[in-house]
This record gives sequence, C-alpha cells and structure tokens, in this order.
Amino acid sequence: MGVLLSALGLDPVQLLIYTAVFYTLVTPFLILLILRIGNDKKIMNHNVNSKWSNFLGIGGFVVSFVITILYLSTFFY
Repeated sequence: MGVLLSALGLDPVQLLIYTAVFYTLVTPFLILLILRIGNDKKIMNHNVNSKWSNFLGIGGFVVSFVITILYLSTFFY
C-alpha cells in the first residue's frame, strides 16, 4: 500500500500525520457517543454503564476535549 501511495505521488508518512490529526478531532465525539449508547437502557437492557464506568468515560472525554482544544489553539498562535 505504501508503494502504491508513493507511486501516486502521496507521502505515506504525511498521510499518517493527517490520520492522527483526524482521530484527535473525532475522539471526544466518539467517547460521548459510546457513553450515550452505554447508558441507554433500550439498547443495553440491564447492562448499562456503572457509575465508575461513567466517571472514567467522562474523565476520558474531558481529557480528550482539552487536548483537542489545545491542539486547535496552536493554529492561531
């Protein structure tokens, strides 16, 4: 795949960097989606998240959101 990308004139390493940036921007929203699904009794029946899972999930969301905001702020300085 790397040879094909290189033959097309695309730098595989640069594409990996773009992929990492995309994942940085999407991660907080995916965490919220997972938390919402994990707490929905219609979907999860009696297997909804525990308070501890919600605490860790919200903590992960806050950390990833702050990292995303800090990353985006680097474009303006």
